[in-house]
Amino acid sequence: MSEYVRRRDRGQCITCGKTAEWKYMQAGHFAHINALNFCEENINCQCPTCNYTMKWDTSLAYTYGANINLKFGPKTVESLEARRHEIHKFSRTELEEIIKNLEEKIKKL
Repeated sequence: MSEYVRRRDRGQCITCGKTAEWKYMQAGHFAHINALNFCEENINCQCPTCNYTMKWDTSLAYTYGANINLKFGPKTVESLEARRHEIHKFSRTELEEIIKNLEEKIKKL
């Protein structure tokens, strides 16, 4: 998932806009909830500074959320917030399917 997201976003940080080679960026989660661990809208390319600092700087979290809405649509953060308390135990079959789909998406990039 991490590689796919960083390649998909062409190494551009969703928070500050910094661009670097995808290998040097990180896959930052808007919400750290297991039900959203493989949700493409929840995980976006971030520079290491923004990804690390966002844990303590709420203004960065706000910027991240605003940019998610610009990228995926105006109600995306609202949808992610609604799912914030969901718990989902991924089965082996689900995880294998997720891996297969992500490998196919990476090949298409």
